[in-house]
Amino acid sequence: MFKKRFLLIILALILALGLCACGDSNVVEGDAPPFKEVKADIEGLAAELLEGVAFEDELFRIDDEMISLYYEIPEGGKGVFYYGSGATAEEIAVFELADGNQADEFLIVAQEHIADQILSYEDYIPEEVVRLEQAVVECHGKYVVVCVAADTKTAEHIIDQHILNTSGVGDAE
Repeated sequence: MFKKRFLLIILALILALGLCACGDSNVVEGDAPPFKEVKADIEGLAAELLEGVAFEDELFRIDDEMISLYYEIPEGGKGVFYYGSGATAEEIAVFELADGNQADEFLIVAQEHIADQILSYEDYIPEEVVRLEQAVVECHGKYVVVCVAADTKTAEHIIDQHILNTSGVGDAE
């Protein structure tokens, strides 16, 4: 019981930090020039993650109509979702929402999805909990990206490169 409460407190802290990251600014942060609108190709980004990140499980594209079994996408939003056999918790989910405010709200949905997965895998396949706790769950402008994999550094790099390149900021290295 203590472990579940501790996990929920940690997830709440992650959620609070995540809300600060997105906003309605649609601005690429870091080395990018200010006030540059964030753009992404959700199909392309999902394909780049699928190809560039090492997954133990074979991931399959989930039909658009079936995504709602995992994520409730708000009206005006769309998503691309890859999921494995269930033998691992690995997944790729890339969403485009109507705006940054809707993305902020959907980031919470994505974080809750990961928290639910942690609770599910805790008794089912406990080894997957670490992978879920380290999942990439990011918001960039009106986009939310989730990648559950062992190699989160590669996933983060692919996401950053994609955002920088499709936003017209220039070549990121």
